[in-house]
Amino acid sequence: METIMLYLAKSVLISGIVFCFYSIFLKKEPFHQSNRIFLLSGAILAIILPAIDFNFSEKIAPFSEEVKVMISEVTANQSEINSVSFEFSFINIIIISYCIVSLLLICKLAIQFILLKNIYKKSRVETIGKIKVVETFKEYPPFSFFNLIFICSKGLDNDERERILHHEKIHIKQFHSIDLLFFDILLIVFWFNPFLWLIKKSLKSIHEYIADVEVLKSGCNKKEYQNLILKEAFGLYNISFINRLNYSLT
Repeated sequence: METIMLYLAKSVLISGIVFCFYSIFLKKEPFHQSNRIFLLSGAILAIILPAIDFNFSEKIAPFSEEVKVMISEVTANQSEINSVSFEFSFINIIIISYCIVSLLLICKLAIQFILLKNIYKKSRVETIGKIKVVETFKEYPPFSFFNLIFICSKGLDNDERERILHHEKIHIKQFHSIDLLFFDILLIVFWFNPFLWLIKKSLKSIHEYIADVEVLKSGCNKKEYQNLILKEAFGLYNISFINRLNYSLT
């Protein structure tokens, strides 16, 4: 248990360093792709590095001795364990609480997929190359998930619709859905780590900056684009793994 707690503490520490470094030195910089790579790499390192033992030679002998001690302790205490009824210790409560929260997050993710599937089934689908444009009948704000673009064209002229499709195509081409789904799965296990939640939130903002910059590079008027984002940014359930048209321009 001490080993696990040490691993978790190191993981939180590393992710905290990554997020703080990003917030202080990188957040206001316009290098959005580099920031995306930095946050993704930092989150992965926060999971991998604490599990690596860099002192292999020093650990072999102590490990064998530790196993012998554990076996002797189990043998000596076997009769006592059999005679004592199970009780909920502080550690038991922590483990049960952890499992409950993880299970709730799994259920939440499953419900979000079901919601997305229902929206898809009730919509009209148009295939453009490898991308499917899902025309929703309810006025959801535009969003994308892998090669699917969900959009309600009601109230949009042709130019506005094309700008939105361009925005969402950027998310698709750069595989932003993989980033978000990766963090959703990661947070099922490491939900107690506040820095991973903050890193995911920052990553979603970076996704929007990347898409917005590409749309503006195509010649779109910045003021008109801001108004379009504000117009379309409200009214959808909070699905954690989708890329929504969002207000990120200053």
